[in-house]
Amino acid sequence: MANSQVTVHRDKQILIADFSHSKPEEQLVAFPEIQQEISARPPKSVLLLTDVTGAVYNGESARGIKEWASKNTPFIKASAVVGATGFLATILAGIRLFTGRDIRAFGTREEAMEWLVSVE
Repeated sequence: MANSQVTVHRDKQILIADFSHSKPEEQLVAFPEIQQEISARPPKSVLLLTDVTGAVYNGESARGIKEWASKNTPFIKASAVVGATGFLATILAGIRLFTGRDIRAFGTREEAMEWLVSVE
């Protein structure tokens, strides 16, 4: 089940959008819920880690994540993704182009969090 949580790493808050091992129908429910949490924060303030490890996407959920990422853009200071391989890497490339954001891909959450907290 997709969900979100806030964690603190090196004294900085990171919002984790956890889509790991989720199915398209779970993602479509989670997008607006997590969007509401992100948009309640000040512009350009959110350090976002999105974990898509083992997630299964279809056309509808791929469009949904693209729209979700676009709506998040005004609130994101830095964005990292874990688990974007294969088809998910292709989706990520499209999201980068669509949003114009520097969304970095990492192999582990720890690597992603280290990068996120280093962004000025």
